Amino acid sequence: MPQNTNLSVVRNDNFVADFQFLDADDNAIDLTGVSSVDFRVAADFNLAGPADLHFSLGSGIVVPNPIDGTIKVSTPPIDLDVGDYKYDFSYTLNSIQITWLRGFFVVNPEVTP
Repeated sequence: MPQNTNLSVVRNDNFVADFQFLDADDNAIDLTGVSSVDFRVAADFNLAGPADLHFSLGSGIVVPNPIDGTIKVSTPPIDLDVGDYKYDFSYTLNSIQITWLRGFFVVNPEVTP
């Protein structure tokens, strides 16, 4: 079952974050051999529908040290309208796709231009 975690970004800022994937005992999940990582932001959780943003392994996402379960996300400026979106974060390891995180992705207005 995915963990629910809400994320927030300021419109036109880069979204940069490190995520560490842990098991139920708080041990790092060894991501050695991970074949895909996807971070999708959309108006709803409909996986069949188009994503408003999509970043994947090698395109905004890297796994710098697979043994410690850390995935780094670094995106270009977020050019979405201000509002609430939904996101999910999944990876495929040993041919098993796991959605690990999901929740709201809140795009806040800029205060300064």
